[in-house]
Amino acid sequence: MPKQLLYLTNNVLTATMWQESKLAVGPTFENNAQGWEEFSTYLANTSRNIRTYLLTDLIEEDFQRENIPHVLGSAKTALIQRRLNQLYRETPFRHFSSQGREDSGRRDDRMLFSALTNAELPKPWLEAISMQKIPLVGIYSVSLLAPLLSKKLSLDSGHLLLVTHQSAGLRSSYFYNGYLKFSRLTPVAAQDVEAVTEITMLEMAKTRQFLTSTRLVGYNDLVHVVILANKKTLPILESRCENTPKIMHRIIDLDRATMTLRQKNLLGIDLCDALFLSLLARNTPADHYPQFETKRFYTVWQARTYLYVLSFITFMGALVWSGANSLAARKASNQTAQLSSEANIAHTRYQAVMKNMPPTIAPSSQMKAAVSIDEMIAQNVPTPTMLLGIISNALEHSPQIRLNNLRWQTSETDGATLNLADLANLPLPSATETTPPSGALIGIPKKPFEMVVIEGEALTFKEDYRRALEVVRKFTADLNRNKQIQATITRQPLDIRPLVKLEGQAGKEDEAAKAQFALTLIWKP
Repeated sequence: MPKQLLYLTNNVLTATMWQESKLAVGPTFENNAQGWEEFSTYLANTSRNIRTYLLTDLIEEDFQRENIPHVLGSAKTALIQRRLNQLYRETPFRHFSSQGREDSGRRDDRMLFSALTNAELPKPWLEAISMQKIPLVGIYSVSLLAPLLSKKLSLDSGHLLLVTHQSAGLRSSYFYNGYLKFSRLTPVAAQDVEAVTEITMLEMAKTRQFLTSTRLVGYNDLVHVVILANKKTLPILESRCENTPKIMHRIIDLDRATMTLRQKNLLGIDLCDALFLSLLARNTPADHYPQFETKRFYTVWQARTYLYVLSFITFMGALVWSGANSLAARKASNQTAQLSSEANIAHTRYQAVMKNMPPTIAPSSQMKAAVSIDEMIAQNVPTPTMLLGIISNALEHSPQIRLNNLRWQTSETDGATLNLADLANLPLPSATETTPPSGALIGIPKKPFEMVVIEGEALTFKEDYRRALEVVRKFTADLNRNKQIQATITRQPLDIRPLVKLEGQAGKEDEAAKAQFALTLIWKP
């Protein structure tokens, strides 16, 4: 996607376009009322969908190096904001970066604070951008891009002084172990190669003296000076720069630097403006001087872009889903047609077979019904197997019980309307009985109720009726644990009803006396 890069100096603002990894320089606007108006008109004629980046190269940029206590989270954020307010109260364009921790003591955090101290300089340009609703990605600084340039060029660590020549002037950036410590811009009005070289040599000497006086560099420390120069000033600088035990010079041709940065389209440039602009376009860092008001329209542009992408993804998903449904519907339609054809063929064959079949006694519908009834009876036919198994399990827990007689039969009702005493005395069915049972008793249309009459006696009786009654009650309780079974005592070993007489002779045991009882079990399907 194309990007609009605005290069701001103290005197002018230059508009450039970045598209397909190529930089196209546009118009330049003076830093006055007429220039601001022309810039606003220029923005009004450009697309509002192009991301815009403002790169500043200003003299009024201050750097402060300080150590702060090592804290984390919101406490660190509050501490940094408080320090920024103390250092740069008059400007909203403030930046901080962490540069590691001290090696000893409390191991405080090393911080670099910087700010654009002249807040009025970028203000009219930002107002024009906001007025035209241009999506401004962020405000960046050439000095804060210098560490990225140093890393891309694989410059030596330790004490490093990077000297670059831009349209705004000569910038000297000092690094220690890869961290930027300060940067300053010196205006250069002269265009003569000899004059530019003389100013460069003078600024390097001043900077070396400043580093020593501020104790950033020891008196005997070696400083590596790297100069980016064009083909015109390169031979003159090489002849003037002499290496000493304190200064080691390295001059890099701008064309070689652009090749290292894979910017072949920038070959032949005389200044480093295009180098920093292309570096910003290719490797956009986090906003150096973030401002909510100036980035408002960029946030709107981002939201609109995300919505467009989401809408496109949704549309494509719906399109794929619709296509898949169409294919599935077509496949189902083909399968339906094939099944219909096969059904017609089967029906035709059935009709042909039926024509050749001899006449049957019963129609097919009745035969089908007979088969269904047979399957129903086979599934629902009552058998005493399950009830006998339940009774057998209960007998295992009651060894004092002996069975004398079992009678099993089915019923259309659950036995609630029957007299259980009469049910215990029902006669066994005759072997010669020919009356067919009703459909409900053989499982049509559902399983019938099953009843079992148990006759038995309590062993080791010896006229201990209390024990006999307890044994029968326990046996009945074991049977009633099954929720589908209702077991009821129809005859107790001793009739203890209130209206019945109790007769016997004390002190005389009857050896033939037995504690006989009767139970009725009703199984509900």
